[in-house]
Amino acid sequence: MKSNKRSYLITTHKKLANEYVSCDCIKNCNEHNPENTTKGSHRYFIWRCSNHHLYRARVNSRASGGKITNCAQCSKASIPNSMDKIITKFPDLYFILKNCLDHEDCDKSKLTTGSNCNYQIRCKKGHTYNSTIYNATRTTIGCHLCYRKTLASDFKGSKFIRCLCKSCQIDPIHDEKNLSIKSTKVALWECSNCKKHWEAKISDRTSSDNKLNCPLCIPNATSLREQSIMNQLALLLKTTYQGPSYVSGWRYPVDFYTPDDKVVVQYDSFYYHRLKDDSDKNCNDKLTKAGYRVIRVREKPLLATSKNDIFITKKDSAEDIANKVFKKIKQR
Repeated sequence: MKSNKRSYLITTHKKLANEYVSCDCIKNCNEHNPENTTKGSHRYFIWRCSNHHLYRARVNSRASGGKITNCAQCSKASIPNSMDKIITKFPDLYFILKNCLDHEDCDKSKLTTGSNCNYQIRCKKGHTYNSTIYNATRTTIGCHLCYRKTLASDFKGSKFIRCLCKSCQIDPIHDEKNLSIKSTKVALWECSNCKKHWEAKISDRTSSDNKLNCPLCIPNATSLREQSIMNQLALLLKTTYQGPSYVSGWRYPVDFYTPDDKVVVQYDSFYYHRLKDDSDKNCNDKLTKAGYRVIRVREKPLLATSKNDIFITKKDSAEDIANKVFKKIKQR
């Protein structure tokens, strides 16, 4: 069975195809044009309207038929039709507007607050970013780069080595100063404990529960949540978390043990301990008889096993939980 030929703009939208100037999906793209692009494409093309205005718009937006034109000048989006001119209502914004990315001959002195023109803007700190006039006049943040939390200023966890994205493999453009702590890019990290390197997403490393986890020196038998809590607790106790350990008087490994205080800390998630109340109480009894003080970190809605239990929720950060356990340990 022969497959149907794809319908391209050159056949489905001849009039629109005649307005095509160039493809702008990436810098200096010479590959895409109306002869190989469908009407549903999300690529950006540069168009020249019937009035010879140049503007930038997605192919599917132009081909949908919902608008007569996407040209901001022809649709009067960039022509003042009220007293709300940028130059008078937002003078601070007006002076940091650099150049229009949609039109070569856009006159910013005529822009209204409702304009859809996409402008390059340079803030007072020297950051350059792009925004439509409409969005720029309605945001309370202004330059989002000024408020973005970066690895250099807002992360004190595992050592960042380098970004491993495709762009950085060609030219290392990303570093701690320009990478957000919420970035989903994969990076190379160094463990502060074993000094080994491993790969992980930046957002995973910088989340409240994953700051200090190293998959190379922490056993895989424990959950990330447990590792995070015990790592934070080890920092407070000025020791190193090496994973579950054995203590005399109990045949199974305990989640955390501090010999100086002779305290055993157990982490009980609801999923794994919802049917283990009796076995958890039995563990408490055996460890107590062996001379240990047992502190259980129990996730709600688990029931209490002793007066030393600390109850938490999934929303509690590893750092907050570790602080509660630390205070409990120091209570005599």
